[in-house]
Amino acid sequence: MILAFREDGSVAIHASIDAACRLYEGVDVESQVIQFFDADGNRLKPRFTTPNRFWSVFGVVLRSSSGQYTLVLDPDEDADPLWLMLNEAGGIEGPSRFASVDQLREHLARRGAQVEP
Repeated sequence: MILAFREDGSVAIHASIDAACRLYEGVDVESQVIQFFDADGNRLKPRFTTPNRFWSVFGVVLRSSSGQYTLVLDPDEDADPLWLMLNEAGGIEGPSRFASVDQLREHLARRGAQVEP
């Protein structure tokens, strides 16, 4: 299970890393519009196998091409933790076995993830 916290305050739940990577464009992931965590509460970051490409004239981006990436563990201890992302989440996006963020929080707590400060 991969959690994708979006900039709009929603959280989407994906079955696997591959499923999450197929859904989100590399340019959005690189700009941190989406933050990823695994089911154990570990933050994930993108590792690009093909970089994003940008074409610009005088600093104005005219076109971009999304790169390919996978998600790996992120050791950055200064990044927002899972509990904070859950507190800021406004709801579950798309089909899910969880009816609310509170149900998701309870599930993650049973798995041993830190869901409270």
